[in-house]
Amino acid sequence: MTFKELGQIALVIAALLLAGPLAAQDVAYTERRTFVFGESPENVTERAEVEVRYLSPRSTGWREFGAFEQYFGPIQGLRAELNGSRLRGDAIQKIRPESADVFLSSGTYHQISLPEAPKPGDVMAYSYRRTYLSAAYVPILRVPSIDRLAEYVIDVEHPSTVQVEFRIEAPRGEVPHEISTTARGTRLTFRDLKPLDDLPLFAHNGVHAFVMLDVRKGPLALTPTAPDEFAAWYATLTQHPVPATILPVAKGMESQSDSATVASFHDYVRRSIRYIADERDAGAFVPRAPDLVMERSYGDCKDRAFLISALAKSLGLQVDPVLISTEPEPEFEDVHLTLYNHVICSFEHDDGTRTYFDPTNPYLSFGDLPESDIDGLALRMGPDGAERLFVESPSTDPTLDLRLSVDLDAPEASGAELTVRGTLLEMVRAIEARSTETDARNALSAVAGDLLTKIRLSGLEFVSESPRSREYRSRADLSQFVIASPTKRYLPLTPFRAIDPDVTERREDALQIRTADRPNVRLRLDVSGAWQPDSTDTTFGDARGPVWFEARAEPLAEGSVVEYSFGQRTKRFNGEDRAAYLSLADAYLGARRDVITFRSPSDE
Repeated sequence: MTFKELGQIALVIAALLLAGPLAAQDVAYTERRTFVFGESPENVTERAEVEVRYLSPRSTGWREFGAFEQYFGPIQGLRAELNGSRLRGDAIQKIRPESADVFLSSGTYHQISLPEAPKPGDVMAYSYRRTYLSAAYVPILRVPSIDRLAEYVIDVEHPSTVQVEFRIEAPRGEVPHEISTTARGTRLTFRDLKPLDDLPLFAHNGVHAFVMLDVRKGPLALTPTAPDEFAAWYATLTQHPVPATILPVAKGMESQSDSATVASFHDYVRRSIRYIADERDAGAFVPRAPDLVMERSYGDCKDRAFLISALAKSLGLQVDPVLISTEPEPEFEDVHLTLYNHVICSFEHDDGTRTYFDPTNPYLSFGDLPESDIDGLALRMGPDGAERLFVESPSTDPTLDLRLSVDLDAPEASGAELTVRGTLLEMVRAIEARSTETDARNALSAVAGDLLTKIRLSGLEFVSESPRSREYRSRADLSQFVIASPTKRYLPLTPFRAIDPDVTERREDALQIRTADRPNVRLRLDVSGAWQPDSTDTTFGDARGPVWFEARAEPLAEGSVVEYSFGQRTKRFNGEDRAAYLSLADAYLGARRDVITFRSPSDE
């Protein structure tokens, strides 16, 4: 399982699983997980038992179930029954993951399909066993929101010398549960939980709680959940000696500064090491030796990140591998292998600042990050210890920077200059690599049209490019953007589709708000002619905060200028940042009908 590719597969599997429970209504769902620990981390076993009792006709569409296995925890003895009768063998299929890239994996999805629709009163049940290579691979468990969850039990059988704690992350607030001691160990029980309504702009719909096992024998962590414990365990899997063949390659890329040298490593890897994931068995989590990656000229995200680390180390530089999630994950204070699906790099400059960079991304230069990495839950592993963090955006420059030349008497014949950066630049380059330049320009026009209110761009022409930006010019039609009357012209005060109106439904709770993206856009209108604007200076939010908007209009000696800017630093909003986002959303959405007024010189 590559951290990146298997993360995508996990999402597909999760979608299959969620499609059942979230679609099902009026069922009684019971799940029990029993783990057996000894006094060492090796050979932990698990037994999983699931029962679904159908209670109404509308619940009977749920007909598919399943479980995913990897090399470290193969599934054994999978058995499925309907009303006590075992299902035929052809009701269970083994599905291997597929990828658009070359991707080989020993992982298998076991899919159980009922041969015909069940009836109210029927009971579907299945069970299986696993033996894990190490307790570190014991998964985070998900307590689903189903109508209704009759019981969810986690039994941990262990010797009296072993201590067990349940780390519970409940995204919607505390969930009733009971922790008890049994004759064989420790038990966590959730019982009779009613389904939760989905919330807009919320990352964890469909779940009551996530549970991580913290199992220890005195000072020994059987499950390495503290950051330093996890990093030390992972190092036992990933440490390779720096081979002698690395040094001459690194020397050949050495530059005038440490930062420039690391940037050259980044460019070498992203351009010369093809992305191919061969993730059979231990290759799921263990990077290959750096000299082997160079020899083969291919590898996945972790192979690339650890190769750069080795190149740097050969010259006495420190580049830290960073495990990261490109999708929202439960925000435990502890760490776990399955919280991460990707690996990037971190370099500390002489002034103490850090650059996070992603050598897997072929379209962005050193110092930029793909949007999927921004706000990713991450674990940096360095000689100073392990640091848990969320990766911030390296830049607040607008992703779409648009400058228009406008005559308010002929707005349909305007001209535009565009600068694209960050995620839009990545999109353009990616489409060009897969398709054509024309397709990339059409996609850019469509994205700009979706973000801008009633401004249409056409006929994009390439002007110039730098490693971190690209410039175009185009025609622009503002005939729907400019509202005309005999003596006045009006422009919208809030011209960006940057706030999801559904966020207004989130005023009553205090839970995290998470947006799908971060609209960072600037729009400047150079207005020619005699029309003069009412001076406007509107600000929502604070440019030093998590989100802000500014609109300004002023007359000049010749013509006038109107500038708009929307900025968003993060996709995660908690506490004061959440209050700031909601405050801006109220102001911004409330100003949708407000305008900037231009007056005729003859208008008294």
